[in-house]
Amino acid sequence: MQTTPTPNLVPGLEGVATLESGAAFSCARKHDGTIWCWGSAGQAQIGIPEGSSDAGGDNERHPIPRQVAWLRDPRSLAVGSSHACAVLADRTVACWGDNSSGQLGHDPQLDPSCGSGHECNGKPTVVPGLASVREVALGGINSCAVRDDDTVWCWGTNTNGVLGHDPALDGPGSMAFTPTKVAGLSNIAHIAVSGNFACAVGRDDTVWCWGANSYGVLGLADGSTSTHTPVQLSGL
Repeated sequence: MQTTPTPNLVPGLEGVATLESGAAFSCARKHDGTIWCWGSAGQAQIGIPEGSSDAGGDNERHPIPRQVAWLRDPRSLAVGSSHACAVLADRTVACWGDNSSGQLGHDPQLDPSCGSGHECNGKPTVVPGLASVREVALGGINSCAVRDDDTVWCWGTNTNGVLGHDPALDGPGSMAFTPTKVAGLSNIAHIAVSGNFACAVGRDDTVWCWGANSYGVLGLADGSTSTHTPVQLSGL
């Protein structure tokens, strides 16, 4: 692994509006609406060039940013550990990269195996059944979105109830690749998603969290407790 303490200019990247980084890759959305990614492509997380017929996963380094094709005027960008999503002009969401837990919003069995044997897809695909999206946030192997009606919808792995519903309702591996509404949340302004828990900020400035309570991140005294039901943090 090569490291450097000196900042380096990313080659060929100008006019950047927003920047997001995952576990071993980064993506930028330019002012012209295009999205460019670089770094690891083991799970096709930097996308594939237009016209490519493969899934896009390899174990090579990609230090030169390349444009993520097949995106219709993306308005915002979010990056997880090894996948990425964009809110498009029509307020739908398109995702690409690692799909081992359905975090792209479709059945992983529809995708080929990449890098480390995980299912992946470098071509952005629209998440079915999800419209009028205002914001999207990604965790390690899960994804969530806020719709214009201020509701929150999540999909991917549901370990510790991070998707906002009982993991016992899901299939093998607590996986749900169809977006489901997080019950008990309304009037939500913004969300933040981690690997094992998620939090939302209400329009009344309250904070609600759900999932694993490691180190008390949910604001619950019992650090071993996990809950799929959002709980309001006290003192905020």
